[in-house]
Amino acid sequence: MPRLVAFLDRRPVLTILLIVACQQALTLWSRDLWWSDEVRQADVLRNLLDGHWIALRLNDFPYPDKPPLYFWLQGAVAFLLGSTEPHAILTGLALTVAFFMLSAYAMARLMDFPPSIGLAAAAVLATANYLLFLSHYARMDFLFVGFIALAWGCFWRAAQDSRWRWMILGFVAASVATMVKGPFGFLLPLGALIAFLAWKRDLKRLFSADVALGLVILVATVFAWIGGIALAEGFDYVRFIFSDQIVSRGVRNATNPLNYLLYLVLLPAVFMPWTSGLVTLLLRQRRDGLSPDPRHAFLWCAAISGLVILSLVGEKHDYYLLPLFVPLALIAADTLRRASGPDRARAWTAMAVTLGIAALLLPLVPSFLPYAISIPGVVVCAVLLLVAAAAIFVLRHRPAYAPLGALVVIQTLWVNVLAIEVMPSLDPVMSPRAVAEAVKPYVERGFAPAAWEMTGGDFVYHLRQPYAERFADREALAEWLAGRPAAVLATPLAAWERLDLDAMGLREAGRVGLAGDIIVIGLHGTADELPRAR
Repeated sequence: MPRLVAFLDRRPVLTILLIVACQQALTLWSRDLWWSDEVRQADVLRNLLDGHWIALRLNDFPYPDKPPLYFWLQGAVAFLLGSTEPHAILTGLALTVAFFMLSAYAMARLMDFPPSIGLAAAAVLATANYLLFLSHYARMDFLFVGFIALAWGCFWRAAQDSRWRWMILGFVAASVATMVKGPFGFLLPLGALIAFLAWKRDLKRLFSADVALGLVILVATVFAWIGGIALAEGFDYVRFIFSDQIVSRGVRNATNPLNYLLYLVLLPAVFMPWTSGLVTLLLRQRRDGLSPDPRHAFLWCAAISGLVILSLVGEKHDYYLLPLFVPLALIAADTLRRASGPDRARAWTAMAVTLGIAALLLPLVPSFLPYAISIPGVVVCAVLLLVAAAAIFVLRHRPAYAPLGALVVIQTLWVNVLAIEVMPSLDPVMSPRAVAEAVKPYVERGFAPAAWEMTGGDFVYHLRQPYAERFADREALAEWLAGRPAAVLATPLAAWERLDLDAMGLREAGRVGLAGDIIVIGLHGTADELPRAR
């Protein structure tokens, strides 16, 4: 075993890629795309391949939600594989996960941690259960966080080195992150840099020429994208990006004070099982009075400033917290290295208890879901969590690589069962394919398709043709229906019950489930009223 550990330790990049491959490769063909982001962004990808490379489109409408860089990557993968089917999109996701893990390692090396700490941080990330689940849901977050991690690493260097290179590279990485997902791409790196310089009492560093040049690069990158959009789609598209996306999301739920505290509860939960281990180590470290490490100070500045920035934004999602996993993983890895044997044993014990509790609770989860469906594999996942708990408890007094390596192996088995057995069993309720298949026979007979009060573009990927859905109110929907001899409408049950069915000439044709909701398929007119082809 020590020889294997030494072999892998000398090849950290290869080891990280091997972990990612083992956690991803067997899962690429396992399931359909899910509501809502996966299927919506898959249609954006199809439109991109049809020529909308700058101003993205969803369901034949502008899609200003995100910048285009992630979709360019997915477009390259789709072009190489000749497909936009789920396996191609999940392949693109796997590549972004590999980039994310390697970027976390690169951040460790930029901060002068030894290769073993970078590898251990990657192992921490590869054994966090929430992150493992998220790594099998196709979103741009892993690509986004990878560039943020690179920006953090460069800014750490820049704070120690007055030469221009690192500050400029940090701003380049932050600019690219911004082009992946938006303003958090530069806010999180800059927040960490400012907080750390304030901790060092060196804020004057912000007024240097390289910072000014970096800001010019950032602004020029964003304005190049905005200019391309304005040329392609006009300034209304640009206005929509800033007013309806950035501003509206920033002020959403702004009047609820509890909204600003949500992440304080959510972050410890999603970072499990490492939260319990890290807290145990930090408490012991404080008791022992170890000297502070400036690298840890920077990592805490990144995590705390990031948490504050994310908390100040009104719209909240659990996956928004993913950037904070990287500095926390590096802190956990290095604190584990610095801890004494007994302190490490206490940390592994705390994590074993956490995993054991999760294992006992996991089989109860299906009973709390808003739909009745058989979910195979849940018990196996629970058993694997128990095995992981037992393994790290038994190995708690061994060198850190032994319980950490065992945890990587068992959690890799866990995520494969999750992605190959559990997640595909949820396709009937999480994939909009059933909605599209209920609508499609009517569309093939000439009915005009539409949706009412559903998330934009919910089932266009599976329907494979655009449908009407941008109605200002019920009167606009009624007017649209009145102008068509035959139409098929998909709408949630609650919205269906609020419609004036008689006045609109609607009748129910069927119901399908989607993500815990009931989608009603309604018909207006008949095929007999359609003009016949001559």
